[in-house]
Amino acid sequence: MLQKLNKSSKFMNPKEQKGFLTRKLNSVPILHKLLKKSFFPVIKWSRFLFLIGLSFGLFAYAKLQGGFLSWFLFYTLLPFLLYAFVLFVYPMSDFYIERVVTSSNLNAGQAATLHIKIRRKQNFPLFFIGVVEWLPEKILHYNKSTIGKVACLPLLLREFSVSYEIPNMPRGEHQFSKIQLKIRDPLSLIEKRKVFLIKDTLVVYPILKKTYFQEFQSDYELGKHVNVIRRNRESSVVSNVREYQPGDRLSTIDWKSTAKRAELMSKDFEDKNSQDLLVAVNSFANREVFEEMVTHAASLIDAEIRTNGKAGLLLISKTSYLIPSRNSKEQRNKCMLALAKIEADSRELCEQFFTLNKGTLSGHCSFVFITDQLSVDIVKRLSSILDKNLSIHVVYFTNSEELSPLGRKAVDLAKGRGIYVQFVQ
Repeated sequence: MLQKLNKSSKFMNPKEQKGFLTRKLNSVPILHKLLKKSFFPVIKWSRFLFLIGLSFGLFAYAKLQGGFLSWFLFYTLLPFLLYAFVLFVYPMSDFYIERVVTSSNLNAGQAATLHIKIRRKQNFPLFFIGVVEWLPEKILHYNKSTIGKVACLPLLLREFSVSYEIPNMPRGEHQFSKIQLKIRDPLSLIEKRKVFLIKDTLVVYPILKKTYFQEFQSDYELGKHVNVIRRNRESSVVSNVREYQPGDRLSTIDWKSTAKRAELMSKDFEDKNSQDLLVAVNSFANREVFEEMVTHAASLIDAEIRTNGKAGLLLISKTSYLIPSRNSKEQRNKCMLALAKIEADSRELCEQFFTLNKGTLSGHCSFVFITDQLSVDIVKRLSSILDKNLSIHVVYFTNSEELSPLGRKAVDLAKGRGIYVQFVQ
């Protein structure tokens, strides 16, 4: 039959042949589900029939043999056989399962502890309960494991719990959905199982490292960039007059108040035009480098808010997401949650979806752009939002020590247009 199908497929046109192969591949999961539904009940009833045959076989052996040893063997195994019969009719609907995630505010690389609470109405003695947890795919990729397995011996307990630990948790929003419960008798003659659909979400935040935005601002002292903060501060509105402090600029001295009080007095300005920090993450990146990019962005935002600065987040992806710059604990949590959920997109989609809107930026802002690719087109789009009150810094993640000719051209163009580029390997 297969040979006939293969021969007939040779005479098909390419479109028909492609559809034939697609239908053939799609039928494999359906066939697997049908076999699963029809094959597992056969195993269940075959165990029961084996139990009945074993019971009658032992009784017939003791009856025909008639010796002490044969009857001793029968009466010794009789309690186990009766327990297996009762376990076969024991309802799996008697169980109620709840998953409890005790680990909160987890960062990537840390271990998560999960507790599974099991309750039942009847106090029928159970000698073995196996709990199997289906872990999300991303966790399986990092931990090289298929499922989480835990076994216990509850006996007459109606309420009990089991715990297991997942080491090296990856960053992201992980969905837990299935828990399988297995019970069996001491001789493993009867085994029953049931899958419980229990959905829970565990959010793992990025790793935070010690980094500060002052690393970029140190270039102002070397004369590479114009100090936007200082220029804005001089144009602010005077709010108060205070005593002169060492380090104040001469332009801030209030000469009228100095003449009246016979001591140096300095002007105190309203901090209206304070410089905000907006961190942008280009999600069109390689997945291997993307985790380091997210870590760097989270560290910058965390350090800026902890030092009483204002920070915001811009996620550049198919559906861009902007969190305006503010200073609050809620702002930090909102940015960390967004960085925990974001996933890398295909690099090939960068030129198609990469957009920057000048209207989303505040008047006086330090714009930090974190990316693993830098082209002339990206530099032109960055420079299109550049004005006198905006400073742009590019954190360029690269694996190669030497730039390609196109990469060198993009870096030279960025420096020529007043965009600072920092390399991270």
